[in-house]
Amino acid sequence: MTFTPLSDLLPEAAGKNNFSRQMLAAQVCEKYRKIVLKKIGSDALAHTWPKWFKNMILTIGVEDSAWSQEIQMNKEKILKEINIQLKRKVVAQIKIMIDQREY
Repeated sequence: MTFTPLSDLLPEAAGKNNFSRQMLAAQVCEKYRKIVLKKIGSDALAHTWPKWFKNMILTIGVEDSAWSQEIQMNKEKILKEINIQLKRKVVAQIKIMIDQREY
C-alpha cells in the first residue's frame, strides 16, 4: 500500500473547495504584518491592519490620517515586498481606509 504525501493533496483539495483564494488572502495579510513590523515597527501593527484582500487589492485599515500617511508613504515598498516574498505578482494595489479595528 502506498501513501500520497499530504503536501501533494492540499493544493488539489484547496482548488476544488474554492479554499485557495482564502489561503492566499491569509498569506497576503500575514506578509503585510511581517513586512510592516520590519519596515515601520511595532507601533504600525497597533494602528494599522489588513482588512481584506480581493481582486489583487489589499485594503489596509488605519486608525487615523497620520497612520494613513505613514502607510501611503510606504505602500509601494510593502506591495513590492509582499510580491517578492510570495514569488509572484499577487498584490497589484494597496488601498487605505480610515476605520476602527474590528475585534
